[in-house]
Amino acid sequence: MNNYLRVKQVAASIGVSQSTIWRWVSEGILPQPLHLTPRTSVWRSADIETAIEKMAGEGVAV
Repeated sequence: MNNYLRVKQVAASIGVSQSTIWRWVSEGILPQPLHLTPRTSVWRSADIETAIEKMAGEGVAV
């Protein structure tokens, strides 16, 4: 079963601000979210975990 995270949850789990999450999305560091409505975006938790592992492997401080 997929768990979905809102931007606030993603930011809290990584320890960065919500604006950093959106910047990382625009820079391609994090995957694009799924858009449930025009104002509601979510990410699959597995996609975020994969992105964090990739960042750690590349030496990006999280």
